[in-house]
Amino acid sequence: MAVLFDDPFLRVLESLNLIARKIFAGEAPAERVTLRRGGSVEFTDHRPYSAGDELRYVDWNVYARHGHLVVKEFAAEEDAHLLVLLDTSASMAIGAPTKFEAGARLTAALGYIGLANFDTVTVAGFGNGTTEWLRQARGRERIFDLFGSLASARPDGPSDFRAALLHPFPRRRGRELAILVSDFLDLGGYADAIKALRGARMRVGCCHLVSTEETGAPPSGRVRLYDPERGERREVHLTPEAVERYSAGFRAWLAEVERFCAIHEVSYQRFSSGMPVEEMVLTLLRRGQFLTWR
Repeated sequence: MAVLFDDPFLRVLESLNLIARKIFAGEAPAERVTLRRGGSVEFTDHRPYSAGDELRYVDWNVYARHGHLVVKEFAAEEDAHLLVLLDTSASMAIGAPTKFEAGARLTAALGYIGLANFDTVTVAGFGNGTTEWLRQARGRERIFDLFGSLASARPDGPSDFRAALLHPFPRRRGRELAILVSDFLDLGGYADAIKALRGARMRVGCCHLVSTEETGAPPSGRVRLYDPERGERREVHLTPEAVERYSAGFRAWLAEVERFCAIHEVSYQRFSSGMPVEEMVLTLLRRGQFLTWR
């Protein structure tokens, strides 16, 4: 199940990067800047003095004119680091195109934009373990290393979010954005994994991939069910009522993942595996999610 990364795909990535750069150019002054008390070159604002503030940052001119103690604040640009994690478990092999094929192309696109605009980029596959494909990489030329790794990767085995994200990913000073590209079919683990990333003071985004086979109603009658991660098969007779319960349950589960992300201040976007990668990335850019640090 090799994912194709050819010249036309590379041209799509460069077009997406040009759009991203325009957005970064408009948003970066607000999004890549943090406020610190002193220690930088550009004054930005005043705020009221609080006990414990250093006296050297008090604006004594304002105090002399108005009798109010205020502290100068300055803008300090921070480095930005991107971590992209692609689910490589067996359930990602479902669909036509598969969720894994869609996820690999989205991961390549995010990696390319990251290499062109962020300070460092780390990309890894995770399932029942974690494999790093890029580690603190810089420069667009490293995209070919990522292409090679993604093209040889295969979805296989069970998923274990909690175990996989115990991997010691590199940490750098500055702002860190982690993007999970997954179908989130690890009913016991995705919540703890996201909480762990948030607990590490990372900004987190989730790209939730679903296939038309999952969202469409399965046929009624006798069918064979297969769990690709456990290797289990079961023949069942599906009544119209059972089909409706499945559809309602799947919709409820999708809403549950989205609601969890909203509660924990995690950006969330759901995509069909059949959507072209350029539409996925443009959706993220236009909605101000992930890539513009909202």
